Amino acid sequence: MDPITASIVTALASGAAVAAKNLATEAIKDAYSGLKALIVDRYKKAAPFVEALESDPDSKATQEVLGNQLKGVEADADAKKGAAKLTDSVLELEKVPAAAAVLDFGTLKVAKNVLLEGIEYTGTLLRAKEADIQGDLTVKDIKLGTPGGTPPK
Repeated sequence: MDPITASIVTALASGAAVAAKNLATEAIKDAYSGLKALIVDRYKKAAPFVEALESDPDSKATQEVLGNQLKGVEADADAKKGAAKLTDSVLELEKVPAAAAVLDFGTLKVAKNVLLEGIEYTGTLLRAKEADIQGDLTVKDIKLGTPGGTPPK
């Protein structure tokens, strides 16, 4: 597989992998959808292999077969541009700083009950070097969010 075709296939695989792990930002979803639609529309024989790649983005065999179905893609300026956009979006995900914790206390002293409810977070939700909670600590409807996605509430 030539280097340009390989970069396009790698971009598709990266987008599919990030989406499968529910880490995709809107930019990644948009770039992936655009590149996928372009490939499926212009390279009809590749369509089933794009679907197979979504099921197993890490499969080198599927990537190779998909690359073989993309005859002439190395000269397709739109495909190259779409792959570059998707790759850049995936790389941006790595630059998102991870918060140490949503609620980070040196010492936490609470004389009443504590309710943590309806929070979407990434990383660590609550960290305290020392905590003294005299009452109940209730945690409800807590969801692990995605880096670069919805910020914690």
